[in-house]
Amino acid sequence: MGTDPAAEIRQIWADTLAISDSGAEDDFFELGGDSLKAAGMIAEIRNRLGVTVPIRDFFLKPHLRTLLNALVSERQQEVRTTIQEPAAPQRSLAYELSDHTAAARTAEGRPVFGRDDLVHLMARMRGDEKHAAVSISALDPIRILYDRVLRVGPESVSDPDRDRFLLSKGHGPMAYYAVLAAKGFIDPAMIDTYGAFHSPLGFHPDRNLITGVEISSGSLGHGLGIAVGLALGLRTTGRLQPRVFVMVGDGELDEGSNHEAITFAAASALDRLTVVVLDNGTSTYGWRGGIATHFAVAGWDAITVSVTDFESMERAFKAEHPGAPKAVVIHMER
Repeated sequence: MGTDPAAEIRQIWADTLAISDSGAEDDFFELGGDSLKAAGMIAEIRNRLGVTVPIRDFFLKPHLRTLLNALVSERQQEVRTTIQEPAAPQRSLAYELSDHTAAARTAEGRPVFGRDDLVHLMARMRGDEKHAAVSISALDPIRILYDRVLRVGPESVSDPDRDRFLLSKGHGPMAYYAVLAAKGFIDPAMIDTYGAFHSPLGFHPDRNLITGVEISSGSLGHGLGIAVGLALGLRTTGRLQPRVFVMVGDGELDEGSNHEAITFAAASALDRLTVVVLDNGTSTYGWRGGIATHFAVAGWDAITVSVTDFESMERAFKAEHPGAPKAVVIHMER
């Protein structure tokens, strides 16, 4: 650890952004990077420093001078703490998880992760706190799908007869990454790199970088249409076994492209397609009669379950729906 926290932080800032030390105090939006690139750079700085200043602070405060001073203050406190107390031995992520899962292993020798382990994994992902609630609402539906329903695993990601899961609401993918790590698609140790500049685990999932991710998402309103096309393509090529699940948010359904997809899927009787709607009550105008009613009127087999009723959720995911696509609307407790 450097003896001069102020100089240390300013040097890392300058190295990361490839600017001069004096330039580091200019207004943030004059640095020339777009917001996503800037967020990645900021996350890289945070990871290298080990500090906890939220990324959102970098956008809320008008000048970097204020932020740099905040980082310096935190770093100085760390220096004082280190001098006063010997640092505790660092435990690796794998070691911490093994405390919870040592007794349970899969046939392949991988640890079995419980819900508490997934929450633990999510808690280690920092930098996108504004989407934490979005991700938490998706945890149990994704966990139940991968634990009890989907026919897919690390060994079958290229199998054309695998089931597919598409995360359309790609913002706040922490729950998705946690489940992928728990199921062996990615190394759990990678979780600590979330949001770092060179990490594959970005704030939106990228199918070209992460094993098991079917689509790159984050721009809302596209996943359901992609899922419809995928389900139609599988049927057209004679693959009648694979199921396609797509997770959307209720606010995302405000996007008009979804309604064309809903109408087409029902008219085409895509009965290997299931849409999982997370109803957080965030749509702009609401859904008179409930979201499930709108799917049912369009010709879907539709059901509403509570996010706290895991057994009903599992039954809804597993139930066959011949001749019609399925909509499982998951009502969030508020």
